[in-house]
Amino acid sequence: MGVVESDQILTDFQRNAPDALRMFTFGVGYDVDTYLLDSLAAEHHGSSFYVQPGESLDEALSTFYARITTPVWLI
Repeated sequence: MGVVESDQILTDFQRNAPDALRMFTFGVGYDVDTYLLDSLAAEHHGSSFYVQPGESLDEALSTFYARITTPVWLI
């Protein structure tokens, strides 16, 4: 079955991830490990995005894509 504990996944990922990695996570539905996805995104300079049941997946994906392809510059 593999590793299923969020903390172990985070530890393993941190150990093996490249330094310059930017992680953007995407979850669909209510049965999503938000702790895992939010932690991965936060630790790797990205962000999380979630879609709840009943929301348009096409619109959510378009919004998500627009967010990750349009960099924000802070001066």
